[in-house]
Amino acid sequence: MVVKDIVKVLKSSAEQLISKPITYNFPPETPLAEQFRGRHILKPEKCINCRLCERICPNKAIEMVKRTEEGEEVVFPQVDYAMCSFCGLCVDICPTAALETTNSPMIMGMGQDGFVYPPEELAEPPVMEHPAPPKTKGIVSWARAKSIWAIFYFTGCGFIELAPWLSSGFDMERFGLLAEGSPRHADAFIIAGYVTRKTLKRIIRIYEQMPQPKFVIALGCCPMTGGAYWDSYNTIKRIDDYIPVDIWIAGCPPRPESIGVAIVQAMNAIQSGYMGKEERILEFR
Repeated sequence: MVVKDIVKVLKSSAEQLISKPITYNFPPETPLAEQFRGRHILKPEKCINCRLCERICPNKAIEMVKRTEEGEEVVFPQVDYAMCSFCGLCVDICPTAALETTNSPMIMGMGQDGFVYPPEELAEPPVMEHPAPPKTKGIVSWARAKSIWAIFYFTGCGFIELAPWLSSGFDMERFGLLAEGSPRHADAFIIAGYVTRKTLKRIIRIYEQMPQPKFVIALGCCPMTGGAYWDSYNTIKRIDDYIPVDIWIAGCPPRPESIGVAIVQAMNAIQSGYMGKEERILEFR
């Protein structure tokens, strides 16, 4: 029986090697996954301005904004993806299917300004744009971008989506990205999950011990706006009120592909000479 199982494993491995590479191609191609709930798409002609999507949203991510059509004032949904948890309740309750979710989760940026999608942007189908090859600013910037050592602080489900990057499927080492257990030797700090008043003290301590230049990536809506715990008295709503954040990734939690695209964007920025935001720490007791 043992020999049979070993032969079965070897046969399966050989079939995978022959049919396709075990490591996924990157940048990824869309759609990433057929069943994933990503960015919304709005069909204004179907919207009856019932406001049900705004009322049911548990994170208050949807706000109805006024527009003028044919001389009449109507309202359409506007989504703040810094707060959205992609739960799909707004889509389920929409009586006319005016609001639907796509399977494109690529929403990220170096600031939260671009996370608010007005009705006009929601009506346009999402297009995933891969980072353009950067201009190299010196050998030091190139070497720094190709050898990022990252330390993690996870308090929730964000780790489940980041863990695949440690496997051969995504193989983060091909990007020069390594997991580091010591903040004194880390270049990047990845934060995911809800941040409470107690965990914030540990996050600040890790950030203080990291050498310059250092880069912070906020993973998911929890460190951005509190996520599903936005109304909790003990949850920090914006981690950048206490330490600077270089890249934000929307999602609850983001898919591994989204994380990969954000990491490549960070590498491109570093290779172009980006040295991270100015160190700023708010005293917290």
